[in-house]
Amino acid sequence: MKLRRLFARFVAAIVLVAVSVFASVLLGVFPGKTIPVLMYHHVVAGDKLEAMKVTPENFQLQMNYLKQHHYRVIGPDEVVAAKKNHRSPYKNVMITLDDGFEDNYTSALPILESCGFKAMFFIVADWVGKPGFMSWDQILELERRGHIIGSHTVTHPMLTEIGLQKAKHEIYNSKQWIETALGIPVHFFCYPTGRFNESLEEMVRQAGYDAAFVTAPGRAHSNSDVFALKRIRVSDSSDAGWKFWWRVAGYYLLAREHKANRMQDALGCRANQ
Repeated sequence: MKLRRLFARFVAAIVLVAVSVFASVLLGVFPGKTIPVLMYHHVVAGDKLEAMKVTPENFQLQMNYLKQHHYRVIGPDEVVAAKKNHRSPYKNVMITLDDGFEDNYTSALPILESCGFKAMFFIVADWVGKPGFMSWDQILELERRGHIIGSHTVTHPMLTEIGLQKAKHEIYNSKQWIETALGIPVHFFCYPTGRFNESLEEMVRQAGYDAAFVTAPGRAHSNSDVFALKRIRVSDSSDAGWKFWWRVAGYYLLAREHKANRMQDALGCRANQ
């Protein structure tokens, strides 16, 4: 039985190496060119698989994976510096949690701290203190423990659909609201649903943020665009197996970017015909 288990692990390791080499050759890209920024929402128990939910058990497995495989969990300042300097040290990863759900404090925080990790929490200012969401005291406690607090707007609208004046209110006022409530500066922003455009990027820059994060992978505006930093959604179906490895090893984002680039190139070719 023990030999069978060891053989299964050996085969799994060979398969993972083969897949990574094949992906690199096929796509013409290699990990280490980008720092994976993992995106979580809910960390809560439940039987049904959902895109925005990870059970505490799977979240613990994923954090254990990072720790056991010697990943270095970094903050947004280091991600921004790496982007600006066009260098992404291998086995660096960043952890983010969106919306400010109360389970981020009750479930995710103890697991993060059991592994010695710090995370970035993006807060929707108007949701703070409402049922199912963290209080200002809980958010302040996160900050006091070394975690980073960012803005996720006032009310979580799709910024590309509400007009620039309303978008300005969401971007500027959320920053001011969180800074006043917590007594700390807010340097980072996250676009709700990941939707943004160049006008919104410029607005975030003018509001005084240092960088901003998006959701969906795609072609970057430039190699040093720190107001469109990409993230990778982690769901319960990612567990701590090959799907999670694919994400943190860097291949998932590179594959998605490659697909998005090919689609955009194809559309450009059709438009020129």
